[in-house]
Amino acid sequence: MLPRSKVSIDALFAMAQDKRAGERSRLCETISALFMNEADRPNERERALMRSILDRLLHDVEMHVRQRVSEQLADLPGAPPELVELLANDRIEIARPILLRSKVLRDPQLIEIIRQRGREHALAVSMRAGLSPDVCDTLVATGDEDVIHSLLRNGDAELSRLATEYLVAESERVGR
Repeated sequence: MLPRSKVSIDALFAMAQDKRAGERSRLCETISALFMNEADRPNERERALMRSILDRLLHDVEMHVRQRVSEQLADLPGAPPELVELLANDRIEIARPILLRSKVLRDPQLIEIIRQRGREHALAVSMRAGLSPDVCDTLVATGDEDVIHSLLRNGDAELSRLATEYLVAESERVGR
């Protein structure tokens, strides 16, 4: 990976136009690394361009590349929100790091993911630190025992009164 000062916009475009899988993978890795470089941050125009390129490329690259990008962006507070949301809605193998750790995702996005994606996505969200009452209510509303059990083991989740009352009532019916 070259430092930002050695990567030109022309070089990024050349990599983007190359259809070989290796070049596409290299482009994804180059762009995500540029986002991570705190000392040499791209300006807003460059970030918008890189977001656009990554957004298009992530659909075309292999799963292991998307996983690597997801791992890199999961802990980055300045990660592009559109890309984080795109990765959070990908296959669970790719979405998990983002769902567990990304501070870029907000409650409305998490709630939508719980409602629209599968059980595995909801399980990953249930293990997240700092869950709000609204997100907890949505997780409880899935009715999935494994998701609810995971949520109850999460000491960082803030259950609403309504969710607590529901879970107490359900505890009489469900042994777990």
